Amino acid sequence: MGNPLLKLYSVDKEKAIDGGRFLRWTIYRGQQKDRSSSASSLVSLFCFDKKALTVSPFSSSPSLRSSLLSLLQQEAQLLQRLRHPQLLHLVEPLQDDKNSLVFCTRLVETTLREQLYEQCRPHSGGRGLSSSEAGPYSSAYTRESEDGGSSTRGKIVPLSLLEIKSGLLDLGEALQFLHADAQLVHLNVNPDSVFFTPKGQWRLGGLGFAQEIIGDGSAGKLVDCGFSFGAPSGSAQAQVSVVPPLYYSAPELAASHPGKCCRASDIFSLGLLMAEVLLGAGAGSEARLLKTNEWDVSAHQAQCQRLLPLRSTMFANSPYFSMPSAAASLPTLIALLSSMLSPDPSQRPSIEQFLQSPFFQDMNMRALRFLESLHEKDESQKIQFLKGFLPLLQQQEEFHHTNLLRNRVVGPLLDALAFPALYPFVLPNLFFVIKQ
Repeated sequence: MGNPLLKLYSVDKEKAIDGGRFLRWTIYRGQQKDRSSSASSLVSLFCFDKKALTVSPFSSSPSLRSSLLSLLQQEAQLLQRLRHPQLLHLVEPLQDDKNSLVFCTRLVETTLREQLYEQCRPHSGGRGLSSSEAGPYSSAYTRESEDGGSSTRGKIVPLSLLEIKSGLLDLGEALQFLHADAQLVHLNVNPDSVFFTPKGQWRLGGLGFAQEIIGDGSAGKLVDCGFSFGAPSGSAQAQVSVVPPLYYSAPELAASHPGKCCRASDIFSLGLLMAEVLLGAGAGSEARLLKTNEWDVSAHQAQCQRLLPLRSTMFANSPYFSMPSAAASLPTLIALLSSMLSPDPSQRPSIEQFLQSPFFQDMNMRALRFLESLHEKDESQKIQFLKGFLPLLQQQEEFHHTNLLRNRVVGPLLDALAFPALYPFVLPNLFFVIKQ
């Protein structure tokens, strides 16, 4: 593409993450040319080829071209302005030339959409599914490389329930920052906006549709959003969309022209994504809570009104709730999802209430989140925690997942070795993890 930003990096020829209708960017792995070969010098380059603007419907519609370029530019510009640990981390700002748009972030390995897509492949006779065919399949998977590290290349490894819960909290914390500090509503929470770091953390991107909401942003203060569903004939089927995926959009976004939005609109989208990830592959087609296509607005409206009531039996085939301890959390999960998926925005919880839900407050989850913030604690807190963490590792089956231990446990334990006083308490935990 010849973009000036690409000249600063050695860029892989193969795409790391394929673009598509709702991701819009094609993502390549790159390495800074002036840095030594190390993991810290690896980056992700988000690229948009402007050739897409020369085909229908964009070639015949200046307004559509302008809309698409504006949302792509806003996505990169907001990442430049906003900094939060759970958002994509911008390394190089947007470079816009006559042929392409390119910006650079810290390395991400895949998207939640690609994880779901990979889960679809065995059921498609090896053909693979398009992004629209794959739809919101409800099992999140990572792939394990031959050298044992997480990668987008290699065999598929299912995520554990604790990893999914932790990832959902990552997304919740990103939305809390947007809602409370940035005074923004995201409006594009879907699997294409969720990225996975090499260590399995979930990062939120897809900020192209975000818009400012001033004040308390209560559900009763709906404001116009900057796009409308039910676009003119042809644009709905465009290869690159200028609206978020209708499937994951709250009903108020599509109920009028233009749609209405508030902070609770993000809660609905997060709830739908959460439900379908936790349903698991065993649910098959039932993982799709809504049975509509991407441009049937009336069907989407009707089905959003009929989503409730939810029942715990819907998770009967989910692999994530087979253990008694996990199954015991189903009532709290159903209560949370039922409130998040209410068709009435005023009945949905705030993002703060989501983060404080009892579903995320079990002993194992609290221990994992404490471990992730161990570096922020004082020495006595670290020692007390590490003493109690070993029995959890040994006795709780939820911790006996290689991917979880590698991605979420080993790193904080190794970091704690920077403090010699912690050796007697860190090493027993570390030895147990290595044995696993």
